[in-house]
Amino acid sequence: MAYPVVRCQRCGEIIPDPLRSDVKFCSNACRQAAYRDREREEESLTEQNVEAMIGRNPDLEPEMAILLRGAVALREAKLAAKLARRTVTAKPTDNRNGNVR
Repeated sequence: MAYPVVRCQRCGEIIPDPLRSDVKFCSNACRQAAYRDREREEESLTEQNVEAMIGRNPDLEPEMAILLRGAVALREAKLAAKLARRTVTAKPTDNRNGNVR
């Protein structure tokens, strides 16, 4: 059976005989590296970076400044929700023998 040519979304290598039709990466290493790249992109959208960008662009439309600040607030809300999920799913353990309470 002839498969269409599928390329890795991170490195661009051809994925030989993909086992699934929705495959995106050639290896776990590329998949993990793409995840780390996305995390870095999210981290770059910080309040300081946005405020600096707004300050360097005096001609920036007020509406755009509001949108940028809103994007930072949304990102912070998502991070807070992510942390809350981790905290809720963590199970307290008894420090002496590791048993779950």
